[in-house]
Amino acid sequence: MSRPETIDTLFEALADYRRRKVCEYLAREQTCITTGDLVIQLSEELSMSAPQPASKQRLEISLIHVHLPLLDDANVIEYDQQTDRIEPSHNLEVVESVLEATPEGSVEAV
Repeated sequence: MSRPETIDTLFEALADYRRRKVCEYLAREQTCITTGDLVIQLSEELSMSAPQPASKQRLEISLIHVHLPLLDDANVIEYDQQTDRIEPSHNLEVVESVLEATPEGSVEAV
């Protein structure tokens, strides 16, 4: 895969706090993960204290149908919906730099 097409594509991919959390997790762990495992990790990171099954299901649906395909299209992650594999792409280093340059809390979740 190639580098993110434009800076706009990269910023669109990082516009949602859930997508930023996906990138942060993959950058930290540097491993392949499934959607189910990612939902568990994000539920904890997004401070869903004792998340209800419906909340986890909504998160999983939004990841599968919105967030992961967008990150994959931006060449930030490698996502194969058929095999349920999510892994960091070589472009994740660019994303890490952008996230590190943005003070935590300066970009609010909407």
